Amino acid sequence: MIVTLRYPSIDDLEVLLAWENDIQKSAHTDFPVFYTKEQMITFLEGNHDPILNGQVRYMITFQNNMVGFIDLYQLDIIHSRAGVGVYVDPTYRRKGLAQLALKEIIKKSINELSLSQLYAEIFSSNKSTIQLFEKAGFKMNGVKKNWIRKQETYEDVLFYQLIKS
Repeated sequence: MIVTLRYPSIDDLEVLLAWENDIQKSAHTDFPVFYTKEQMITFLEGNHDPILNGQVRYMITFQNNMVGFIDLYQLDIIHSRAGVGVYVDPTYRRKGLAQLALKEIIKKSINELSLSQLYAEIFSSNKSTIQLFEKAGFKMNGVKKNWIRKQETYEDVLFYQLIKS
């Protein structure tokens, strides 16, 4: 199986709006944001240079289908690191596509951006994402206790790193 990563384009507008505004996705982020069509058009027509913007999004494609996206965020060239987040459409989950996309972003991060490490901050309840990142070689090295408020309770956030050896 092969997945490819590409920059988003205006042709991705409707699917990105649906994915970004998926209420289920907000359960796994500490900063749920819902976008308007105008905001998404501005993003899609903008510059996707990771160095200039400090972040970059790639669309994940498999057999000519868009299946999700993977982001590098808080890209820090001075300290040679970036955060990574991945979203796969529910239709395509549990098929190994997120794992393949994560492998591709690791290669891009090292070969094209010269990063020495990637990190991910994962809600402790998100077992499938924990498993995904651990399988890719990320190691947990910290816990932010009671970091995320969820109604009347709090949830820990786990800090994972992959350091280039």
